[in-house]
Amino acid sequence: MQDELRCTAEKITGFIRQDKYLENVLPGYLRDGAEYYPQAGGKRLRPAILLWCCGLLGGDRKKALPLAAAVEIWHNWTLVHDDIIDNDEFRRSQPSTHRKIKISAELSDEGAKSMALLAGDLQQGWAVDLIGRSSYPDKLKNEMILLMLKRGNVELISGEALDVNFSLRFPALPPGDEVLRMYELKTGALLRLAAELGVAAATGTIDSETSGILGKMFSNAGVAFQLRDDYLGMYGNYSKLGKAICGDLRERKPTDLF
Repeated sequence: MQDELRCTAEKITGFIRQDKYLENVLPGYLRDGAEYYPQAGGKRLRPAILLWCCGLLGGDRKKALPLAAAVEIWHNWTLVHDDIIDNDEFRRSQPSTHRKIKISAELSDEGAKSMALLAGDLQQGWAVDLIGRSSYPDKLKNEMILLMLKRGNVELISGEALDVNFSLRFPALPPGDEVLRMYELKTGALLRLAAELGVAAATGTIDSETSGILGKMFSNAGVAFQLRDDYLGMYGNYSKLGKAICGDLRERKPTDLF
């Protein structure tokens, strides 16, 4: 499985680096900021889920590459914005996007974060554009885009907002079921989207029993992933994790650990 994931990651990275969507973006450091996370690599779990679900149902995984890249880039804008919200200076042991822009463009903290927000906005447009340029029928592409906006905007942003709201309610701690619901929206929604788009790529339809089953399975996997991520954020090793330990405590954000 690790070999398959590594192979998928290489394909997605190569595809993203060759895409020209951002080539006319100005100023240059904004373009570099929008390309930074998508081109840097990573686990590429979400595009892998999409391609695996597509292949499982007999679909053309090569044809689905633009969709897989779109899900990865969509995920990346959430990381850019999340780093700003959490005041995180590092991700994957490298400077976060707003810090990278601050250093390269010699901007103030406020100016760098404003530009990073715009970089994230560009990534949203990039993801939608990739689906629009794919070779699926127009009706299906429109349905895919609407699904991405539902899962990736309405649900995911709701999850992020709940996460932020918990810290605003400090010192009152939310019930555990509220925290789990936040995980389901903040992390599970995008994994669910990846599975659903993979099924759609193979079957030509958004709504199906298979889509519901695989979508729910990967939504639950997202909750499990978030639980593990929060545990590592409390008790992990900085050199392996690549970001500050106890960031949730620093930002007064409750997790299901406390």
